[in-house]
Amino acid sequence: MNHHISNVWLTVIAIAAIWDLVWRGIALWRAGRRGQQWWFIFLLVINSVGILPIIYLLTHPGRDNPGGTAATPAPKETG
Repeated sequence: MNHHISNVWLTVIAIAAIWDLVWRGIALWRAGRRGQQWWFIFLLVINSVGILPIIYLLTHPGRDNPGGTAATPAPKETG
């Protein structure tokens, strides 16, 4: 019976690790592409089983900036 319980826990841990890896990977990729170094560091260091990456992705929606730098507004045209 103990062998069955350990297999169940091993499966749960494996699923949680894959869950975290997927969400963390997506969030790290997006933060890196946007040049958001503090988010990148938090996401890399803090292990939250996918919660922190999901929070980041929900609070920073939209298209990625392919240049990896913060978008700057176009200069105003005078005249």
